Amino acid sequence: MIKTFPSTIYNSGTTAAVRDSLMPTTKNSDLSPATPSTDQKITIVLIGKSGVGKSMLINIIANCLKFKLSPQVQSTSSAMHVVVPFLFPLKTDAGMHFIPIGNNDPNEYYYCYHGRQPTTQRCKLYTFSIENGQKLCIVDTPVIPNIPIDARWSQDGKTVAGGNEEGDAPNQLNWPQGLFVDDDQTMIIADWRNHRIVQWKMDDANGQVVAGGKGIGNQLDQLFCPTKVLIDKETDSLIICDRDNRRVVRWSRRSGTTQGEILIDNIDCWGLFMDDQRYLYVSDPKKHEVRRYQIGDKNGIVVAGGNGEGADPNQLNRPSYIFVDQQQTVYVSDNYNHRVMKWNKGAKEGIVVAGGQGQGNNLTQLFHPIGLFVDTLGTIYVADSLNNRVIRWPKGAKEGTVIVGENGQTLKYSSSCTVDVCSNNSTSNIGCSSSPICYQFKTSNSTILCAPQVVCSLLDACISGTRCANNNSVCVINSCCSTPISASTTEICSNATWNQNTTRIVSSFWNSSYQFRVNDFDIDSADNIYVMEAYTKQIYKYAPNSTVGIYVAGSGASSNYILQRLFVDSNGIIYTYEYRYSYPIYNYRIQRYDSNNWINGTIMFGETQCGSDLNSFCGCVDIVADRQGSVYCSDSNNYRIIKITPNNSNAIVVAGVTNTTGSQLNLLSYPQGLFVDANYTLYVLDAGNNRVVAFSPGNQYARLLFSSSISTSYSSIYYNYIRGGLTLDNSGNVYVAGVNNITRWAPSTSTVTTILSVFYWSAPRIRLDSKGNLYVGSYWDGSIDRRSIFTNTC
Repeated sequence: MIKTFPSTIYNSGTTAAVRDSLMPTTKNSDLSPATPSTDQKITIVLIGKSGVGKSMLINIIANCLKFKLSPQVQSTSSAMHVVVPFLFPLKTDAGMHFIPIGNNDPNEYYYCYHGRQPTTQRCKLYTFSIENGQKLCIVDTPVIPNIPIDARWSQDGKTVAGGNEEGDAPNQLNWPQGLFVDDDQTMIIADWRNHRIVQWKMDDANGQVVAGGKGIGNQLDQLFCPTKVLIDKETDSLIICDRDNRRVVRWSRRSGTTQGEILIDNIDCWGLFMDDQRYLYVSDPKKHEVRRYQIGDKNGIVVAGGNGEGADPNQLNRPSYIFVDQQQTVYVSDNYNHRVMKWNKGAKEGIVVAGGQGQGNNLTQLFHPIGLFVDTLGTIYVADSLNNRVIRWPKGAKEGTVIVGENGQTLKYSSSCTVDVCSNNSTSNIGCSSSPICYQFKTSNSTILCAPQVVCSLLDACISGTRCANNNSVCVINSCCSTPISASTTEICSNATWNQNTTRIVSSFWNSSYQFRVNDFDIDSADNIYVMEAYTKQIYKYAPNSTVGIYVAGSGASSNYILQRLFVDSNGIIYTYEYRYSYPIYNYRIQRYDSNNWINGTIMFGETQCGSDLNSFCGCVDIVADRQGSVYCSDSNNYRIIKITPNNSNAIVVAGVTNTTGSQLNLLSYPQGLFVDANYTLYVLDAGNNRVVAFSPGNQYARLLFSSSISTSYSSIYYNYIRGGLTLDNSGNVYVAGVNNITRWAPSTSTVTTILSVFYWSAPRIRLDSKGNLYVGSYWDGSIDRRSIFTNTC
């Protein structure tokens, strides 16, 4: 949804600020009354909101000076003196018409298709001769967003677009991204997951699709995950960053327009901005740069970044949104450097003007900044995305102030705040403590809750309005976990290496009286290792550096189901894929183990035979869960990835086409390892096609990340023993475990590197802990080994 937060204090400081910036200054010694002279100038600066009649007042003054007295105006045959062009409204039986009066002036933008008067684009000086050789100088100004330093905004936003759950109906949006607001407060919205641009007038219940909306595709009438849109007023058209089609397109706003035209192609665009000279600025997060284009130019010039990924003054790291002022100074939301950079025109290096103190929620920090605006005083307004706030950063300030959203403070210890962390299951040993340290915090709906410090990961992050901090021990107000629990929270450098010597963490063993075999494992954010055991049919948790596991879930040997795959989410909930075999029939199911039932679990999906409809599947080579509790299953034998949402008996096919294999980007061939990131992007090891692909939410077509010879010994046997491992680190590097080696693909360089050469009888499970140590588990060997990170200097 789109919300507005009206200003509650907005003083009249604009007039003085604009006057001081436009009028010449005088020294104190020159303040004595001036002697009249024949060349004296009288200067008037007109200031006011767009549409109040500043330009029309200039026409009135010009005609008063020309004709002196109104009777002369009435009697003369001379034409009216038109200094600033305008539209004359003429009402006829056919309706209202607007007739342009005066010569065309590029400084005055006409809304011919909207029935509105022109608006001034830039400051312009009009000079008139008056009596005694004096001159009258009138400065006409555009609307200037100069916001007083003491302005305040209401904390209760008003929904002005969407707000009716996600969807593609006229009153719905689905992950809206870029937003442009016209002078009449009409909103132009990049409706990302609906692959369309929506125009939404203030106070309307529904929006209007003005570009795209024809499904995913790369035809000229289609869009594919647009991220930013703006209005080119000179051509009355939309300019759109059509991100996943890797192009910038222009789409006329005239009625009857059915398709756009390509302005720039082969560009991984994200943000757009057009300055008042109609230069187009485009951010490219893959090349870590911002380019400036003249309309019609396909190449452009680099105006920020362009020196590879990094945090040096001449570098950017995945720039997102941009803003350009009237001096062509470029401001960039340097997303992965958690800062805003200012690049003066022609500069080779940028200046940090907000953030730059590492990710965090202090007032000196930002956490993945995105949306950006700069007023005429140089005050920066930035959407601090993962801190769920809008922060205002005055020019030259060392820290910002929160104007909308939470203040980002961490939990405060309260001696009166107590909670029984074992109240749900006194035998589970999950997070139990004889005297837990408890903290008190306020949720997004102002409810006061208590929580123990040590079990932040057990909280429902999205509902309670908290997330786990970097050390996963305390909570931060009003946000969600930035990465899945299985991802490393340490930045892993492109030249990192791992120790070739292993430490055996868990081994399978058996004798005449006892058997223990590792089927699968996962690691939580506190580096606890969860081990799925085949014979006892239970799940054990190993604390860091411990060789003794504690039972946490599973019904034991009496169960008819064999535990095959395991995933632990950021709330400590355990998800499993299990199968049962009774010759000649296999049955499959997906279970959830939580505080409601740690022993027997709850059936989420299945208990059916192998099938390809939406209420059955043929096993999971891998499973993962997102932060909304939905489970993704690599249903390899059906060549698809299915998504199981809570309380839904039918699955959704989110990748691949059921029972259809192929190498096209909408098809899969024996998919194996899976990973879902914080943006719900689904990464798939497409083993039969020897490639790794990524599906954005709602997209049927994948992005090819890399293609390489990945030996995973994929098999079509029902019980899916063989699998290729896949995981990502906090820097977005992709790790793939095959039979003979473990490789890493770095998105910054698009290169594949072998980081370990080792033979496994089957392609293993692979995981990273919070410190970047690498864990490998092999089904046939029944072991879990750790390789410590050896070098990691960026």
